[in-house]
Amino acid sequence: MSHDVIDAAVFTERKSDVVSSAFFARQPEKLKVLAHPIRMKILKQAQLGEISAKEASRDLGEPIGKVSYHVRVLADAGMLELTRQTPRRGAIESHYRATIVMDLDEETWTAVGDEGRRLMLAAAAREWSADLLGAVEAGGFELDEALLANAHFCADEEGLAELREAMDAHYVRLLEIEAGIAARRAAEPDAEVTEINVGVAFYEGRHSPAANAPFFARRGGYQFPLIPEDAPRQ
Repeated sequence: MSHDVIDAAVFTERKSDVVSSAFFARQPEKLKVLAHPIRMKILKQAQLGEISAKEASRDLGEPIGKVSYHVRVLADAGMLELTRQTPRRGAIESHYRATIVMDLDEETWTAVGDEGRRLMLAAAAREWSADLLGAVEAGGFELDEALLANAHFCADEEGLAELREAMDAHYVRLLEIEAGIAARRAAEPDAEVTEINVGVAFYEGRHSPAANAPFFARRGGYQFPLIPEDAPRQ
């Protein structure tokens, strides 16, 4: 990529033909670019507004050289576009914004195939697990409302349907709460806030009850429930 200073007017129009669904449907192999959690994080930041490698490095706590490399990979893949370049102490700081958003529709999710889906899910899982571990180590679970829970059991067809309904309703409720918070923050921008991460996962597990024993932990105490006596054993 060029490091010349470029007039910002060149970047006044976004690439209107590049949206997530059409982008990945045409080029499912590009999902491999997102197989690295740092790239996924950079792309998410760039969806919220302009971002430079320097800013992303600061926000992610990663070396500038590493982040610059991942920014170039995303830009070369067409997922980021250059918006402006600014001279700073003899160097050039380049700012980018995302050309896509991660809102894949059902048609695209099907079109990218098994490998594409696994690559994207693996990237999201790595990002999530790294963030979760970092929060634990940084004391993020000292919050009174903090919760870490896991359940592992066998489900029949009716149970699967009930679980899906419960998980969908749970996620919809989270979005409703988030919207309410956003409305209150708009009315009271100076109100004190706590940055919160909430994760939801529901997937087919492996038959290893000991490794996936139920777990429920909240500040002030934790539980390791015993495996029921009638649980199936290998």
